[in-house]
Amino acid sequence: MSPFTAAARSEPNDPAPESAAPSSAPARRRNVQTRQVEEIFARQRTGRDRLPDPRPFIVNLSRYVIEILAGVRDLDQIARWLERPAYDTLLRTVAIEARARQARGQAAVWPRYQLGALRIDSPADGVIECATVVHRPPRVRAIAMRLVGLDGRWLAEHIGIV
Repeated sequence: MSPFTAAARSEPNDPAPESAAPSSAPARRRNVQTRQVEEIFARQRTGRDRLPDPRPFIVNLSRYVIEILAGVRDLDQIARWLERPAYDTLLRTVAIEARARQARGQAAVWPRYQLGALRIDSPADGVIECATVVHRPPRVRAIAMRLVGLDGRWLAEHIGIV
């Protein structure tokens, strides 16, 4: 019987052949190095002390969201400031608003609005939860956002429009 057929017939509980040990060590080392590289280049959480004042970001993002819902601004213009869940939520809402405008036969027009009260809370370091009141005749709406500090800047993790 040749050594190849004996190795092929070996039981699953038998130790691995001697030749397999050296080839698995570099693969394991490569996986550790890959994980370390991914950790270095992955998005890094940023503490509040290393982030800019969130108020201008909140106000501007609220304005852009209103204009996007009105159909006069494209959602992709603010995609770089949104995490995936916030983008998906806005995408669904924009589609609903566009269908409603189309059903009513209305064209997209620049909205008349005024931003009202702004409430900011920080439940953890590098995390902001905020709500902005939007006065847009004939309705008053609220935009709630959860911002996280990533890579030295604020990003919207979740956005809710009521």
